[in-house]
Formats: sequence, C-alpha cells, structure tokens
Amino acid sequence: MAPNPDSWGLTDTQNVDDNFFTRVVKKRVRDSGFSSSFITNFVRTSDLYDRDANRWSQLDATPATIPDLCASFHKIFRNVIKTFGIDKRDVINCTPSANMPSVGSCRRSGVTTPIFYPRLFIFGSGSNFNGENVKPKPVADYIYCASPCEVITEANFSDEVVSHAGAYSAECFAQQGNRRYVYSLVMTESRALLLQFDRNGALRSKDVDIHKEPQDFLYLILLVCSPDCSILGFDTTVYWKGNKRCIKTLSEENKYIEYEIMDKQYCPFAFGKNFGGRGTACWLVRDSSGRRRVIKDAWHRRTRRAENEMLESVKGIKGVCQMIASEKEKLTISGLRGMRNKPLPEGLEDKVFRRLILEAHGKPIWQFRNRKQFLGAFRDAVAGHQNLWDNGILHRDVSINNILISGDDATEGSRGTLIDLDLAVPFGPDVSLPDFDVRMGTRAYQSILLMMSAEEKNEWPRAWQIIPHDYLDDLESFFWVFCRICMGYNQHGARVKCPTVEKWEDDSLEMRLCHKKNFFGHELRLSRHDEVIHNFGPLFQKLFDALRDLIIELITWKTLHRKAGTMPTSYDDIKAIAKVHYARFLELLDAALMDLAKEDGEEKENVPPPTTAVRVVKPSPARSHVVPVPLQKPGQVASGKRKRQQRDQDESDTDVVPLRKKLQTRLETARLAEEKEKSKPQTRSRTEGIKLMAKKFGRGLVESKGP
Repeated sequence: MAPNPDSWGLTDTQNVDDNFFTRVVKKRVRDSGFSSSFITNFVRTSDLYDRDANRWSQLDATPATIPDLCASFHKIFRNVIKTFGIDKRDVINCTPSANMPSVGSCRRSGVTTPIFYPRLFIFGSGSNFNGENVKPKPVADYIYCASPCEVITEANFSDEVVSHAGAYSAECFAQQGNRRYVYSLVMTESRALLLQFDRNGALRSKDVDIHKEPQDFLYLILLVCSPDCSILGFDTTVYWKGNKRCIKTLSEENKYIEYEIMDKQYCPFAFGKNFGGRGTACWLVRDSSGRRRVIKDAWHRRTRRAENEMLESVKGIKGVCQMIASEKEKLTISGLRGMRNKPLPEGLEDKVFRRLILEAHGKPIWQFRNRKQFLGAFRDAVAGHQNLWDNGILHRDVSINNILISGDDATEGSRGTLIDLDLAVPFGPDVSLPDFDVRMGTRAYQSILLMMSAEEKNEWPRAWQIIPHDYLDDLESFFWVFCRICMGYNQHGARVKCPTVEKWEDDSLEMRLCHKKNFFGHELRLSRHDEVIHNFGPLFQKLFDALRDLIIELITWKTLHRKAGTMPTSYDDIKAIAKVHYARFLELLDAALMDLAKEDGEEKENVPPPTTAVRVVKPSPARSHVVPVPLQKPGQVASGKRKRQQRDQDESDTDVVPLRKKLQTRLETARLAEEKEKSKPQTRSRTEGIKLMAKKFGRGLVESKGP
C-alpha cells in the first residue's frame, strides 16, 4: 500500500542552490570523520566500481527491476559501511514482508500493522536510538531508522517519490520523538538525489549521476549513514543513559541539568505530526529531586512573538500555565538545511526552535473522574482565561487538550489550568486585537463568527466593521469544550459515541459551520432539552441550556454591533464590557457548582449506613441513547488542523497525539481481531475472521507465523 503524504501535511519543497553540495554535503561528511582522499581511494580500488566502463558494476545498463536495484544498492551500501568503519550503522533491504509498524496510518484505529516501508533502511544504534542495556539486532523498525532510502526505476520515477520519502521520514519523526530533520536518499539505476524533511517541508538537492560522479554518490551514502547523530538530524540533548531516557536542559536556576523522561514508552506524551506545523513535542520529566516538569519543544515562525515572553508576563497568575525556564533561540530551519539567506517558496517563512520548561499541572480535562472535578477545572480555566485577558493576552486556542485538571489538593482558582500560548497574541492601548483568521485554533472548538469570516471577509459591506478575534470567540470555544465533554462522555469519564459532536470535526469548514448553526437553531432549542441529561444529569442540562442561551446572546450582540458599526473600539471600553460578559459566564458555573455540592451532599445523607460488610460497586453510567466507546484522546478520529494546501501553518498544534504504544505482535493482533469477530452475533470460521482483518488492516496478518 502506498503511503499517504496528505496525512503528514507535506506542502512545499525548496530547491538547493548550485553551491549546496560543496557547502553542505561535503562539509558534513568531513565533519563525520571521512576525508576526501579516503573517498577518492575507495572509488579507485573498490571492485564495486568498474573504472574502465565508468559505472558501478552491480548496476547493469539494461532496464532493471526494483528488487534487482535494491539488491545492488544494498551490496554497495554494506560495503561502504564496512570499509569506512561505521560500526553503529547497517543497511537492510526491505521486502514487502518487512514488518515495519506504522504510526501514521494506524494511530486512529488503535492498531499497529505493517503498512508501508522504505526500500533501503539505514539501521542505527547507540545512545540516541536505544538504551545502553539493549543490543538490538538490525531490524527494519522505525525506532532504529537513521535514514529511510527509496529505490525506484527510471521508468517509474516521478515527483511523487518525494511524497513517499516524506511519509517514511514522518514515521521517523513520530516514532523516535527526537528528530529535527530526516535525510532520505532516492536512487534509480542512473541517478541519486538527497531530500531533507523538517518542519518547513522538504529540501531537494540536484540530481547526481551515480556512474559519472561516483565520488559524489559516495558522499551522499556517507551522509545518510553518518556516525554523528546530530548530522543525521537527531536532537542529541535527548538520549539514553543506562535503561533510562533523558533530556538535558535548563533548571529554574538557569543551569543545565539532566531530566529523566517519565513516559512508560520514553516518548513525548503529545506530538504534532505535520511537517508544515510547529512540530510541538511535550515530554513529561522529573529532575533529580523528583519534581515533575513538562518540556515543550516547538518550531515557530521568527515573526511570531515567543511564548516564553508571554508566560514571563503572567508568572504567578492562577489558572494559567507557569514557566520554569526557557532556552535561548539558536536553531533555525534555514541553518539546519545549510540554506541561510536563501529564498524560500512563496508563503513560507524561516522557523526557529524554542524549548520551554514548564510546571506539570495535571492531566487533560477529558480525563476527569467525576462531575465535580470536571466542572471545577472548567470554571477555573475560564477564570484563567480572564486573567490572561486582563493582562493583555488573548489565547485563541481554547480546546479540550489545552485545559488541564490539577491534583485533588488544588484550591479554588487552581483546579484547572489553561495551557499552550502558541497562538496567543498581546493587545493593549497601542496594540490592536487581531483580525479573524480561520487557521487559528482547533476546528471543533472554533467560534461561529470566526468560521463565517472565511467566506464573508470579501463580502462584508463597507459599512460593517471588520471585527477582530476577541474574548467572546474564546468564550464560545469554552462552550464547545463543555459540549464535547458533556455529550461525548458520561459523568464517570467514559467515552460515549455522539454523532452530533463528531460533526463539528468535519473536514469541510462549510459543513462544520452548518452543523454548529443548526445546533443553535431556534426550533431545536425549543424542542430538545436532553443533550447532556443522559450523561451528566438534570443539573448539567440546566447549565448547558443557560450557557447556550448566553453564547447565542453574545453572538447576536457582536453581530448587531458589527452591522451597526458600533463595536467598542477603545481599550477601556473593550475591557469594561468584557468584565461584564466574563462575570455572566462565571456566575452560571459558580451557581452550578453550588447546586452540585448540595446534590452530592443530599445523596450522601440519603445513603443508609451498612449493617454488615458490603462490597462497594462503582455505579454504572445512566442508560441513554448513546453508546459507550473505549477511552481515547479527543481528535484522534478527526484532527483539528488545516488541510495540507493551506500555507504556513500557524494553525493549532493541538492535533497532538500520543506516540505509539508498545507494539503488539502480528499474532496478537490477529488473535484479538479473531476474538472480536467471534463476539459478534453472526458466526465466522477462524480463517474467515483473520481474512476479514487482513482486508481491513492491510497485508502482513495472514502470513504471520511468529512475533
């Protein structure tokens, strides 16, 4: 099955200049410890190169098949690796039966199966790949991939090969977690070209005639097999030490220390997959004293105000994430490419790497345990948003993943925390609020007016004001978060299926807008008052109705003032009316919290004390028309990102998803699939069940004979 490049957001390709090979490729190979004289001597003495015919003897001039080419290139690579003494690298000739687990194609289904693979796989080992107590054998697994290489015949060569190589490289990003860029070498029977994939798309070299320029071909082989992991694009501040994975960065005393990664799989707990996005990676770590921290890595446009500057200005404010330290900006995409001061494709900007060290505030709000915990965290996150607003910062990316629940000992005001100021913007007396930009935020939680702006912007009458993105749009986003929880979960935190909520994540902006407008429709509000009652009870249904009415009122207020040209414009007027609107929103939440406390108290009083020892059974969710589904992170079915053809990509990186779980063996996958099929009313034979799963999840299941 061919890889799907669209799923990784591969958008633009930059072409190198004429001096790139000398300036970048040869220099990085020399920095890897290989001299030009050694390379020249290899060509002069190796039996692999026919100096009389001026071509690699393994590669016939007659038309070749891909398997033949793979075998020939495999022999050349292996000889180069051995001759140049690159101990921690090897090359694997991948075949269609190679069991290479793919995150990108299977993450959404929760199943990991072999989907696609590079033809030649440069295997790596060492502290940037595996623990010191692990001695991995060369195996085609992306966690050990130094560089994925593609082999194709001239007859089948097309620019689509860039997308294929990009998909392989994206798997390296996703499964390793510590890559800044990935090299991929594309080869035919007559030429080779180098690709570099990073958070701005792809860099493409000029073609090298592998027969007429054998030394240059050797430079390319040595580059993608470099023993220096930093040259291969690894972030070498993330490494293995013994059987632990660590990150070296700043402490609150601004000194470099070693943090231990706490994730059971030693991976980021959140990760932005798109090449064109910010590539956000969040690591849960602890220092030597056991204090938990979150290390957040991301790539931002140079022109965007740094998140650490805004976090510095809100230190000590309740309901907002708190920063411990931040690294100085050093790395840029142009620098990693060796293309400083070179033109980028139209619409792209250079990006800079930023690392923040943050307090670990808790779990995402969708991991709540009960109604009280959820509502308290939700309320304090709204208050935290107001605190940001009062300090001249608009968040612009309120979503289910950007609200955290604090520990059980949290006090009022700190029960919930609003995180991720990547898209936040400052405003003040001399700084205007930003215009609507439909790229901002996470699609399921965007305000109606923001979505309408995409189709209305060129049609607004001159008499109408072009209104900015403001606090009202973010308050509406909070409402959509409330709906997502109360309609998509039951009161005990178990996921339930809700088609209404899923429609808000439709790929089509027009359809999302239509569904949200219908949800606010007059007839629906008069006829239905059961949206959340089955999951959370009458109290939350009452709160839901009140919040929906308030949001509709605020949308109407903003729309009418826009038409009349009377929207508040002065800083003082905006702050004054915002105070009123925040108060009304918070009053509804505070009243519901008081009612919930009374309700919980009455329930406890009405429970008679047991006369004998009894087994306490956790109450089952209330019956309803919705069907419970396994707990998973919101957004895994439909991401909150723009489509790949949209430029730059300042969109929310909240489409961050957990990296792969412990990989199941193919036999285990088949066994689980078979049991699932057996549990259904209709009966199937074992063979029929496995064939059905093979058809559903791709090749590799039926032939499996071992782990």
